[in-house]
Amino acid sequence: MSDFDTEIEDLRACGVAASDAAGQVQALNPGPGLEQAGDAMPGSASAALLTAASQRWSQWATTMDADLDGYAAQLTGAADAYAASDDEARRALDTAYAPVPPHHR
Repeated sequence: MSDFDTEIEDLRACGVAASDAAGQVQALNPGPGLEQAGDAMPGSASAALLTAASQRWSQWATTMDADLDGYAAQLTGAADAYAASDDEARRALDTAYAPVPPHHR
């Protein structure tokens, strides 16, 4: 038999951290600055590349934000499931090993 232990509150903390990271990813938005730099160089090949980089960054940030939010939800869901399982087991054991009143012995 293996030793397996789940730290439910650590799972919850990881979920919060993933959610916080998602918000930070969205806050990192160099897109407008890249587009402005491209606008300052009309007709140059670099301008088109900066616009493409801006769009790609926006796509990446949106995907990363959704992925991190999904991961956060999965961690929170796992923590909730472990907590519910622990509570169910605790209630079952409390019932199974409850003291028997003297008049029922």
